[in-house]
Amino acid sequence: MPFKILRVICLITLVSSCAQMVPPNGGKKDENAPMVIGTKPPNKSTNFKGNRIIIKLDEFVQLKSTDQIIMSPVFTDKLIETIGKTIEISFPTTKPSPNTTYTINFGNSILDNHEAIQPLENYSYTFSTGPILDTNKIEGKVRNAFTNKVESGIIVGIYPKRKFTDSTLLTMHPEYFAKSNLAGNFTIENLPADTFLIFGFKDENANLKYTKNELIAFKKDLLIIGQKYESQNLFLFKPPLYNTNTILDTISKQKGKYQFIVYSPNKINIEAETKLRSYTQHISGTDQKDTVVIFIPMQPDSIPVKFLITTTDTSFKQTLRTKPRNKTPEFTFLLKSVNIGPTDSIRFISTTPIDKINLNEIIFMEDSITLSKLFFKQINHFEWLLYHPLKEKMNYTLHIKDSQVRDAYGRFNKNFKQTIQTRSNKDYGNLILNITTKHNTSTIIQLVENNAEEKLIKSSICINCKELTFENLSPVIVKIKVIVDSNQNGKWDNGNLKMGILPETIYYHTEPITIKAYWDIEHSINLDEILNN
Repeated sequence: MPFKILRVICLITLVSSCAQMVPPNGGKKDENAPMVIGTKPPNKSTNFKGNRIIIKLDEFVQLKSTDQIIMSPVFTDKLIETIGKTIEISFPTTKPSPNTTYTINFGNSILDNHEAIQPLENYSYTFSTGPILDTNKIEGKVRNAFTNKVESGIIVGIYPKRKFTDSTLLTMHPEYFAKSNLAGNFTIENLPADTFLIFGFKDENANLKYTKNELIAFKKDLLIIGQKYESQNLFLFKPPLYNTNTILDTISKQKGKYQFIVYSPNKINIEAETKLRSYTQHISGTDQKDTVVIFIPMQPDSIPVKFLITTTDTSFKQTLRTKPRNKTPEFTFLLKSVNIGPTDSIRFISTTPIDKINLNEIIFMEDSITLSKLFFKQINHFEWLLYHPLKEKMNYTLHIKDSQVRDAYGRFNKNFKQTIQTRSNKDYGNLILNITTKHNTSTIIQLVENNAEEKLIKSSICINCKELTFENLSPVIVKIKVIVDSNQNGKWDNGNLKMGILPETIYYHTEPITIKAYWDIEHSINLDEILNN
């Protein structure tokens, strides 16, 4: 009897062991993308009246990166879920609008449920609630206006002209839309014949509406669907925070010194309404914020000053006062640069306006030898240039003796000494740019570093020019940036959505150019080919 019991126990153990589920070792990973094997109703159906769509696939699937799933026109009352080998789209409470063609684009969000390696790329399902399926489409590319690089994840939307008002962008979803892919390309399909306006924007808060200060792109021309069209290239730009010539701030914390922080100054004039002597200084800043400084050294603290601010289209007045016991601005000197080339001049700057200067008592030394025959040139009431032949790899000293310069406040300078070093001509290279063009387009040719930061090295205005020479360049690898200077003001101008102004177009000659020390590099470009890319 015990033998029989033992035999039964062994048999049960053996059977149990054989029945245990063990995943197989090894084997190939499933690297194939899921495939659609059927839909209900069929893709591109018309007269859709139901409240559910079923998409059948050949394997178990999951949805990832659901922000890629776009239904156009926008329809928010929908539910999309996976059930085994199917994807179900349901409209639980509200049916889609009548006589409308809808497209649901899944992007790359459909992956198999196990490996999740290879997505079903750019699958879309289209249906019409009416008897006709709209088949028009538009395509295009989104680029950054300042860098010309492609922009991905940008909402490109079109809005019917007949419904568009000043507030539409901020309050309404686009009627039809798509997202730009990694290559910056977008396609909006199944469009009705109609007249639209097209915009692109970086939807930071994912509400499918443009929000102020988001990157924006637009086209001036109407988009007429149903007619032959060209590719819709959009250039994305950061809207200006303020209008040109906006006075952002005023500062009057020092005696006789009044500062105006001006956004993107353009033909702006600020004058003090006073009979006292005044001096104006313009200081360039960052982020398009410059400072206009007005010095009125003899202005009493207790009396306010009226300033007349004039631009090309407006003028207004602003009153400032300095408080009693405010400190007088510091009076000192500084040099523009202390590491210069042998062909450069020496620029020294005063922090307050100069009233009188004794140039005979300014000493310029080469090592320990005092140099003669110095030539000075006054740039304005704050800056002077000193010219003298300089030797390579030499130390120089600029010495402004005590009490030889009087500023507009009646103060005399303290002793000032600064050492300057020159580099060798062999440290620099030159670039001779041969330019071919048949047009008189006003352009700005810039040399920028051949990297993501694109630090500006040198810039030159070019109107039908045949040759440009960039001298005294430190060794560096550069590329050429070309700005179409539409208003011929010598700088790149941003767009303005409110005023309907597009940003000035930028192009690149991307072939890298290596600047070598003590070399003259010749390089040829066809400007017409660059501008046609």
